[in-house]
Amino acid sequence: MRAVRKRVPRFAVGVILLTACGRAAPRAAEGPPWDDSPVQTDSPVYTLRRTSNMLDATATLRYVNRTGRPVHYLRCSPRRPEPLHSIVRAAPDTARIPLGVGVVRACAAGPTGVLAPGDSVVMRVWIGSIDQREPDPRYTLRHRTGYMRILLDLCEGPARFSDCTLLPEAQRRSNRFRVVPPSEQP
Repeated sequence: MRAVRKRVPRFAVGVILLTACGRAAPRAAEGPPWDDSPVQTDSPVYTLRRTSNMLDATATLRYVNRTGRPVHYLRCSPRRPEPLHSIVRAAPDTARIPLGVGVVRACAAGPTGVLAPGDSVVMRVWIGSIDQREPDPRYTLRHRTGYMRILLDLCEGPARFSDCTLLPEAQRRSNRFRVVPPSEQP
């Protein structure tokens, strides 16, 4: 007696394989869910990359002025179109150790820029850090990873230099994102 073989359509085999592979594949580090913050990053999670003297990662963010009125912002100089910013810890890491990422401002703020209603700005923000030679403070991975937000220096009105009255934090902050350590090589 001859065995009867059932034919399985090719697309069904493909779906079964894709589903099985999708379930078996390890998931990337998970970040927080997206929210409705006025500043949005390009990813909810960033993985630091080790170079010779630093841990490196960069976020691209976008702010769209949806206020219905002009929004002014502090910047380094009239030639720099992007707003000044800072990086802060976000829940659940707000009470954790100090943050050791980003750069310290090395400029004196120039006259404010302005975004008309509906205008937007896209910018890259470095969220890495340079290794410290001195032990005070010595930044570890705990200082450089965790949940964070980026705050733009958005002002209520025009300002000559750094005397701007900042908008409330909820109107100038990014979505919460997670920075994770470099992947260990197998």
